[in-house]
Amino acid sequence: MVPVQPLRVSDPRTLGRHRLVGRLGSGGMGVVYLAEGPLGRVAVKLVRAELVDDASSRVRFQREIQACFRVRSPYTAQLVDFELDAEQPWLATEFVDGPDLDRRVRAEGGPLPADAQLTLATGLAEGLAAIHAAGLVHRDLKPSNVLWTGQGPRIIDFGIAAVADARPLTTTGQFVGTPAWVAPEQATGDETTAATDIFAWAGIVVFAATGQPPFGTGRPEVVLSRVLSGGPAVDYDQLAGPLRELVHAALARDPRQRPSAQALRDDLAGISPADSDRAADGTQAAPAESATVLSPTVTVPVRPTAVTAGPPLPATVHDQPAIPARPARPTRWARPAVLGAAVVVVAGAAIAGILATRGSGDDAGDSDSGAETAVADASYQADGPWRAVVRNTLPVPTDTCEIILTSADTGENVLHQGGLSGTWSFQVSHPGNFRWQVSDPGCLVEPQAGAGAATLPFTHQANTGDTDAFTAEGRVAVEILDFNGAEECGFTLRDATTGDDLDYGTVQTTSADKSLLLNPAGRSQLYLIDTSGRYCGIRVSSATA
Repeated sequence: MVPVQPLRVSDPRTLGRHRLVGRLGSGGMGVVYLAEGPLGRVAVKLVRAELVDDASSRVRFQREIQACFRVRSPYTAQLVDFELDAEQPWLATEFVDGPDLDRRVRAEGGPLPADAQLTLATGLAEGLAAIHAAGLVHRDLKPSNVLWTGQGPRIIDFGIAAVADARPLTTTGQFVGTPAWVAPEQATGDETTAATDIFAWAGIVVFAATGQPPFGTGRPEVVLSRVLSGGPAVDYDQLAGPLRELVHAALARDPRQRPSAQALRDDLAGISPADSDRAADGTQAAPAESATVLSPTVTVPVRPTAVTAGPPLPATVHDQPAIPARPARPTRWARPAVLGAAVVVVAGAAIAGILATRGSGDDAGDSDSGAETAVADASYQADGPWRAVVRNTLPVPTDTCEIILTSADTGENVLHQGGLSGTWSFQVSHPGNFRWQVSDPGCLVEPQAGAGAATLPFTHQANTGDTDAFTAEGRVAVEILDFNGAEECGFTLRDATTGDDLDYGTVQTTSADKSLLLNPAGRSQLYLIDTSGRYCGIRVSSATA
C-alpha cells in the first residue's frame, strides 16, 4: 500500500472534479495528491505556486502532459485529466497502489529475488520501448520513479522527459537528471538519447538485485565523478542469470554499444521464471513476488465473445504490396467504428476464441489499393453496437496490419483499414453478423460488445482509432493535443447507436485556436472519428459556450 500523508492547511481541497484526500509526495516541480472523483482514485500533480509565473516551468509541465499523453503501455501510469490553464496547472494520472522501488528495496523487503528481477527488467524494457516509440526519452529513470505492483513495474514522472521534436529547455553542457542514475553522456551535459534510459535501466536492475546503485552513494559531486571516470561496481552473481549479459551490455560507456529497449524486451520475452538461475550461495533463489510480466504478443478477450472456432491460421502471405506505416484517409463503407478499451494480455489456448480462420478470404471484397492482403478471417454476431479491437503483434516493429470488416448479412464492407501498428479500436454502430479478414495471423482481432463509456473530459491518443462513446448534453469541445506530424486534423461527431454523422470540423497547426466545437444535434450517445486520416491526439470535453 502507498503511504498517504494528511492534507496540510495550505493544501487545496479540490482540483477540477477531483476531491483531494491526502498527499502522496512532493518534488522540485510540484506536489502529488491522492484524489477521488468521477474517474475513481487518481494521483494529481499540482505545480508549485512559486513556479506558476515561470515561463520555462509552464512549458516543462506542458511537455510532461504531452509525454504522458503520447505513451500507451501497461507499464506506465496513464494520463486521465489535466488543466493547463488553471492558476496552478495540474495533471491527473491513474492511481497505482504500490510502493516505489526505492522504498520497496531499502525499507520493505530488501533486494528482489531472481524471478522478481526478471519481472522488473522485462516490464521496464517494455515500458521504455513504448516511451521511445513515442519519440520520447525519460531522462530521469530511477527507483523512486518506478512503482512496484502485483502486475509488475510502472514507470512514472515524465517531468524532465525530452520530446524528440521539441526545442530543448536546457543548454549544451547543462546537467539534467539524478546523479546516481545518469549515464556518462548525461553527466557531461551531452545529448541524451534513448540509450541514456537504457543505462538507467541497467542501474535500476542492479539496485533491485543488490540493494546498491552501480556507482555507489554519497555526495552528488562524488557520485558524478564515479560515473564520469570510473566503472560500475556490480556483483553480477546477485543478478538473475539471464540478466547478467544484458545488464553488462546496457552499462557500456559508449551509448552506441547499448542494446535498445526493443532488443531487451525481445531477449527477455522468452525467459520463464524457471530460467532465473540459483542464488549466489548455491541455494535455490527465493520464490518470486506476486508479479508477472505478460507477453506483449498475446491477446485475449476481456469478456467471452461469440467468435466462431475454426482450423489453424494459414501461413502469412509475403508477396503482398507494403502497407504504409501511417495510413492516408481510411476507406470506410457503411457506418464504422470507435476506439475501445485497452486490450487485456494473457496466454494460452484462448487465442482460438479470438481469431478463428476459415480460409483465404477470397470473397472479402476488394481493397481500394488493389492489394490482396487478407490471409485469415473470422466471424462475430453482434446484438448491438460493438467495437473491433485490432492488436498488432507482428515481430518486426515496422510491419503493419490491415483489416477488412464485412457484414455477413448484406455483403457490404463496413470497414477497411491498413497501416495499423500497436492497438487500434473501431466502432460498429449496428448489430448483425460480421466477418473480418486480416493481413497476417499476428494481427489479432477482439470484438468487444458495447460502445464504451468514456467520462468527459477525457484524452484520446493519436494512432489508436475512434474514441469511446460518451454522453454530452450540449456542444462538444475537441482540443488537438498532438497533430501527429500533420498540418491539419479533422474530426466527425457521430451518433454511437446509429452511426449518423452529426457535425464535422478541422484544425490547422497554424490556427491560433487548436480546438473545435461540434454540435450533437440533440443526440446523447456520441463518439468521434478522425476523418482526416491523420489520427491526431485530442482532449474531449463539454463546451460551455
